[in-house]
Amino acid sequence: LGMGSIYLAKNLGWLKRVNFSYALFLVIALCLFLIVGSEKSVIFSRQYFLQGMVGVIRNPQGVGVGNFGLISSDPLNHIFGFSGFSSVAHNILLEILAGMGVLGLIFVYWFFKIIFDVWKKNSPKSILFRTVFFTLTINFLFDFTYFIPTMLWLWFASLGLSQREK
Repeated sequence: LGMGSIYLAKNLGWLKRVNFSYALFLVIALCLFLIVGSEKSVIFSRQYFLQGMVGVIRNPQGVGVGNFGLISSDPLNHIFGFSGFSSVAHNILLEILAGMGVLGLIFVYWFFKIIFDVWKKNSPKSILFRTVFFTLTINFLFDFTYFIPTMLWLWFASLGLSQREK
């Protein structure tokens, strides 16, 4: 919600002419986010992020995409007492790096390059597709929905459509 709102506001010029209803909407959304976020700690609720980072260092060749459970269940990856188990990384970058090891750096490079390329685009005809792409990208960084084929297809389709010029 936040990423889509910010992107639309930037590209439709809402930030230059902020109206009361949009500002009120942003304040309400921000307050709800802070209230919900204050009850959850990102680090303590996503301890497998740390397990994944240690697992990538310990397995530089990777364990195979989709096998994050091997990293999460390995006691040698349980640093600072974080021993919770997850079968998925809940982060597309961490999933690829854990699965493919150093070869996953190619995907990470492509990922950031494409993010910056799409962000720079200013074609009004592709704003909807760019917004969908960024919204799904943020979702893929905090959830396992990248394993749902339809979501991944929507992500790649919106990426392709967001890059069109006409």
